[in-house]
Amino acid sequence: MTSRDPKQATRRPHKKSRYGCKSCKTRRLKCDESKPTCANCTRNGLSCEYLFLPSNRLTSSAPPGKKLPLPTAAMVTRLDARLSRPVPRNPLSFSFPTSTSSSVSDADQLLEFRLFQHFVDITDVSQLFSICNVSLWSIQLACRHRSVMDALLGVSAFHLRSSFSSSSSSFPTTSIYVQDEGMRRYLQEEEVSFRLVLQYETSPEPASDHPTVFNFLFDDLSADAPDYKTYALCTKYLNILGGGKIAKYILKFPALVPPRFVELMKEKDVRTMGIVGYFLMLVRRVDKEKKLWWMEGAVENDWAGMKVTFQRDEIWSKRMEWARREIEDGDFVDFAIGKQLSM
Repeated sequence: MTSRDPKQATRRPHKKSRYGCKSCKTRRLKCDESKPTCANCTRNGLSCEYLFLPSNRLTSSAPPGKKLPLPTAAMVTRLDARLSRPVPRNPLSFSFPTSTSSSVSDADQLLEFRLFQHFVDITDVSQLFSICNVSLWSIQLACRHRSVMDALLGVSAFHLRSSFSSSSSSFPTTSIYVQDEGMRRYLQEEEVSFRLVLQYETSPEPASDHPTVFNFLFDDLSADAPDYKTYALCTKYLNILGGGKIAKYILKFPALVPPRFVELMKEKDVRTMGIVGYFLMLVRRVDKEKKLWWMEGAVENDWAGMKVTFQRDEIWSKRMEWARREIEDGDFVDFAIGKQLSM
């Protein structure tokens, strides 16, 4: 039996890194972290994406082991100048609108800055400053309107969460929070303008296309009937959508209905469900026209949950025939014909 060499082979000293590109991490390969494309991705013709950078590499002037400071006003000013320079006339401000609430911690502000930077990174940087590029205008709007910034940060957080599994625990709450905040602020801003349009659009005029097309949903009620005003108001919203404002205002309908309407829906009130059914029909029209990928199957699923209630009532089964044909059969029924079908 031969004796083994007492000198055991030792591994060459090396430093582990967690900052390799996404492709190398997925394939469990050692990444040389070359920028903009590592050697493995170059050799295999893969897209090279770095989701994280070590803090001591974010700037060449930062000494090793020293934490980077939080973004300051001077840093944001330099970012403003760099981003706004390519815009030919009247450049928009690019100041980063972090929350002014005293309850927001430094960590939260830094997280917002990181999400904003990630959004910039995932957009096409080579086309970022094209005058027609959507990314440029979305960033400009985000830096002027907090609601748009919240939506932008929410998209960034969801993308980061789906792209890098180890971040999943960190970003679900953030992404949902910023989107909720964005929608809340946006709806507060937009509700005023929508109600101004409502006052103008709902006054019957001879030139109006279909000012009362959905009034058959509550025509059989007397004006002193319970919840008459709720039915009339929500049907009036449908009339606006049916009068040519579908694509522009379709997603505002659920946010503008009064709380009593929501209560009636929870109680499975058949008239309320009828109004919602025709709202779904209008959503289906927009979906067919605009090809909304995020609406796929939503209308059909909601309709399937309500149509049993209509089938049990002969009157409402007839009233909902127009909506049924468009949602289930895929037909496009003219407003005048649809109204006759439902009366």
